[in-house]
Amino acid sequence: MTKSWSYKKAGVDIRSIKSSHSEISKLLDSTLSLRNGRIGEVIAGSGHYAGVIKLRKTIILLSY
Repeated sequence: MTKSWSYKKAGVDIRSIKSSHSEISKLLDSTLSLRNGRIGEVIAGSGHYAGVIKLRKTIILLSY
């Protein structure tokens, strides 16, 4: 018999994590307009692993 595992059984509250991510994203997005028209202007908002900015005429993907 195979045991069934899940995030919930491991104690991970996915609903809470998604809610936290949403709130953090709202905070980050509220700061993005500060770079509009400047070097480092944000082209694509915050994501899980990457962001896109514009440096003069070059668009750069930043990932971690």
